[in-house]
Amino acid sequence: MPDDPSLIRGPQTGPVRRPPADLRLPRLVADLDARVAERVLAVDRPALDHVMRRLSAAADHSKVWAAVAVLLVSTRDERAQVGALTGIGAGATSSLLVNQGLKRLLPRGRPEAVELSAARALRRRPTTGSFPSGHAASAAAFAVGVGGALPGAAPVLLPLAVAVAYSRVHTGVHHTSDVVVGFAVGAAVGAAATLVVRRGVGLPV
Repeated sequence: MPDDPSLIRGPQTGPVRRPPADLRLPRLVADLDARVAERVLAVDRPALDHVMRRLSAAADHSKVWAAVAVLLVSTRDERAQVGALTGIGAGATSSLLVNQGLKRLLPRGRPEAVELSAARALRRRPTTGSFPSGHAASAAAFAVGVGGALPGAAPVLLPLAVAVAYSRVHTGVHHTSDVVVGFAVGAAVGAAATLVVRRGVGLPV
């Protein structure tokens, strides 16, 4: 029997199925998603698995970003406080846009479940649509929103946001294109929020 053309076989993880056809992405994107998933799932680093799983869970409901915002507000520095409020507002806006808007307009199934180690697998696999990634959008929106008011925070928050976005691929709950588009949407929302807030409170543009 010929191999199923929708499968790409990985050296350690077995077959990785291309994204379902409910959201008709260009074949190039679907193939890239499958090949990246094959490579990521083949990575065997338990310490990295543990960190990515914990980071992904910490970003649920923007918990990690809320904690950062509280820390910034507690400094009593005006720029830090403005940045915190901008980041939280941008994150909430991007989450609403993605989860209540784009996911419903652009339905896409999650990557097919594969067997993962206990250190890597999320305790609860998401059941909502996959495209785009809400975690990636909220992460980018918060990082860009805070960084716009408090530039010194950007070198710390942007890599953290990228790590959160990658964690969603590493734990097998998102396609790469999900997180790339989600991150782009969040960054755009964060930049727009920064402009609005800067003009509103009189911070230099």
